[in-house]
Amino acid sequence: MFQIDNAAGSWTDTGIKIGTIPTPNMWVPVQIDYALDFVGLTSSVLAVTVNGTKTLVSPSLQKIPAKKQGWAPSQIVTQLQQVINGTPGGGAYSVKFGSIGYTMSAN
Repeated sequence: MFQIDNAAGSWTDTGIKIGTIPTPNMWVPVQIDYALDFVGLTSSVLAVTVNGTKTLVSPSLQKIPAKKQGWAPSQIVTQLQQVINGTPGGGAYSVKFGSIGYTMSAN
């Protein structure tokens, strides 16, 4: 289940799932579409695309207030956290990232 941090600071389910449990060395392409409001100091996850299927995120989980963590005003820090929460049979996993990139565009 894909979760995001809501305005209250709690992890909240989006209803978006990766699908089948990945097997070793199986790539699962994930794209996260963000909107950043530099005036209102908020960020929003608008959509998540997993294996080519794009799902919009509920507007109630958008416009999350930025938290000042001591970085310069021009810096943005995002967090990606992966957990196996109750995966049948337990187990472990490793995460490899390929083709990480950011594209900024003005609306």
